[in-house]
Amino acid sequence: MRRATAALVTILVCFAAWAHADLSERIADVTARLVDEPRNAALYVRRGELLGEAGKRDAAMADLDRARALDPNLVVVELVRGEILLEARRPADAERALERFLRSRPDHPRALALLARARANRPKLAAATWDRALVAAMEDEPLRPDWIHQREVARRAAGLAAGAPAAPRVVSAPRVFPSVPQPRTTLLRGPYLQLATPRSIVVRWRTGLPTDSVVVYGELPSRAVAKVRDARPITDHVMRLEGLSPSMRYGYAVGSSAQLLAGGDGSATFATPPPPGSATATRVWILGDSGTANADAEHERYAYAEYATGRDPDVWLMLGDNAYESGTDEEYQRAVFDMYAPLLRRTVLWPTLGNHDGYSADSSSESGPYYDIFTLPRAGEAGGVASRTEAYYSFDHANIHFVCLDSYGSDRSPGSPMLAWLEQDLRATRQTWVVAYWHHPPYSKGSHDSDYEPELYEMRENVLPILEAHGVDLVLSGHSHSYERSFLIDGHYGPSWTFGPANVRDGGAGLPYLKRAAPHAGAVYAVAGSSGQTSGGTFDHPAMFVSLDVLGPMVVDVSGSRLDAVFLDDVGAVRDRFALVKP
Repeated sequence: MRRATAALVTILVCFAAWAHADLSERIADVTARLVDEPRNAALYVRRGELLGEAGKRDAAMADLDRARALDPNLVVVELVRGEILLEARRPADAERALERFLRSRPDHPRALALLARARANRPKLAAATWDRALVAAMEDEPLRPDWIHQREVARRAAGLAAGAPAAPRVVSAPRVFPSVPQPRTTLLRGPYLQLATPRSIVVRWRTGLPTDSVVVYGELPSRAVAKVRDARPITDHVMRLEGLSPSMRYGYAVGSSAQLLAGGDGSATFATPPPPGSATATRVWILGDSGTANADAEHERYAYAEYATGRDPDVWLMLGDNAYESGTDEEYQRAVFDMYAPLLRRTVLWPTLGNHDGYSADSSSESGPYYDIFTLPRAGEAGGVASRTEAYYSFDHANIHFVCLDSYGSDRSPGSPMLAWLEQDLRATRQTWVVAYWHHPPYSKGSHDSDYEPELYEMRENVLPILEAHGVDLVLSGHSHSYERSFLIDGHYGPSWTFGPANVRDGGAGLPYLKRAAPHAGAVYAVAGSSGQTSGGTFDHPAMFVSLDVLGPMVVDVSGSRLDAVFLDDVGAVRDRFALVKP
């Protein structure tokens, strides 16, 4: 018997040593990744979790503090912090951390179970919290026996009879779904917002199994709600909400008749655009060539958060090459939906097609992942003239007219359908500001040269005369992995060596450029293709006031007759700024 006991002890000691070695290896692996991705907040959370398991609580807390500093919206920090504090026998501190996490994830089973443990010295409250944890867990998996046991311990300590956990109480109207038999499924993508107008918006998401589509929504802070349903069983859900009010904030939830999948908890909201022509202050976030799905792309999210101090953009533009290398659905999942999930629930994304997106998409047939993923205005429903295609389109927001062109997959020649539509669209708009964007820059000496690449010089030769004749103000593009910004210029459609003083309307720094609302009054051209990588260049185009081989996004703020633009580096510092003013 003693030999058997000794053998068992030896086995347990060896197992513990093996487990500790495995934990050390995992910590070392995350540490090595942090060398390459020092601003990856999620990696700091993971290492903090592992350090907590290893009993190194001070080091774990330091990593969690670092993660919170890098990404203030990363609420999972509080979940990990609560578990570590609970293991350190600091239940009051653990309770506060877990309550902070549960404000954004009120039905998270693990967090509720930890909170119940933290409340063990208050048996009635602990028992009620265990009820919530078990009800939340019922939705996803079989109940854990240890949770059931701990709930019964809490109920006995509180003098309560044993029994099944109470059914969940409906606490808000968006959580109510009709009782129609549907399969239960998981959320694979979204929800994400598309094609916003002052009176409507499109909500999209993807599920693992075909189900019906349900969206519940309502104005905030009112509790009154509306509901739309599509009975067709599908996995890629596209729902249009109509009859909305302009300039109004709404909350929403998505799911099926069988279950809520996301939203209803404050994480999913949207604001409808103001009426066209109104002088409402508007912020635009601009990402070019951001589809690298790596730490460099993550930095742009952090840079904006650092600069914006909590304000979401009103308009979000992507300038192409949104998902490397070939714009496949899987690459879009990593580069867009995994990278920007929280913001996609709150802000409409307006993309353009880049050459890498176009490797798996076809503009003539509007097919491929790019066209399957996005819902874009082809019938003029968001303002402007109907283009009859999602390859190029226009939309209005406040007093800005945005024009999106396709510099890769559509015909760029004079008289082509895209250029004929562009002429009609610009002639029809009465907006104060005209902002155009596409992928291939008409002026660049970065990683691509606008003198020699057909997409670049054809857009310059054929498109710019139309834009400038109709008073375009700002032109945005990517493709070159750098930031380049011009003077206020006009009338240059040839190679760089033909650019001269006659093409410069204002050769200053642009603080501000004064501009008449008239044809050929000058425009600023910006290359903002460094939102995922930088690739160098000669940076000697004579049209440019500044050229930077620096990672970063652009932010544009429009208020009435003034437009302010900044380029941020990857820590949120302003590296260039200019303004346009129409007296």
